[in-house]
Amino acid sequence: MGCFYLKQKKLDIVLGHMDEKIDKIKDYIDPRIRDYMKSLYSILSVSIHELDEETSKDYYETLKAIIDMQLEYEFTEEEKNESIKEIFRSNNENKEKYSRK
Repeated sequence: MGCFYLKQKKLDIVLGHMDEKIDKIKDYIDPRIRDYMKSLYSILSVSIHELDEETSKDYYETLKAIIDMQLEYEFTEEEKNESIKEIFRSNNENKEKYSRK
């Protein structure tokens, strides 16, 4: 998720520790899960390298929930941004229409 946001938002790619990458992208992460990003990365890193399959499955629901929350946040924020643009677009059109009179 971190590398995705670094690339998508055209942020400077940090070659250092994951903590630095998380700090770069924190403004794009759902505030409800922002504080858990370091733990999430740790779980994924350990899971890939050290945990057995059964233990990894135990983390699945947590990881899925976090990913789902982030996706929901992305779409919700996008919808809010579009709504705001529409409000201002409509407001500007009304200003133009009434200022001509």
